[in-house]
Amino acid sequence: MSKSRWRKVKMEMIEWEDATGDSGWSSDHEAAPLGELLVIRSIGYVIKDTEKVVTLAQSIDNGGDHNTDNRLSIPQSIIVRRDVLKSE
Repeated sequence: MSKSRWRKVKMEMIEWEDATGDSGWSSDHEAAPLGELLVIRSIGYVIKDTEKVVTLAQSIDNGGDHNTDNRLSIPQSIIVRRDVLKSE
């Protein structure tokens, strides 16, 4: 088995504000509180970083095309915090 080379890709932890929602019929006083934003923490390989969006991939292979899997694009405008993680 030959060794393929890993592409140098930065890993980051990103915290971002997410919207909350509700569905179904209920009165206003029975409805779940929707006024608070949730902060989500995502960790992954940064495969795209533009003025408008950061795209993280959960997995990346070491083949010639460096395919990625489980991608998440986060608008820059809702990012609260970004930390670069140590990777090989």
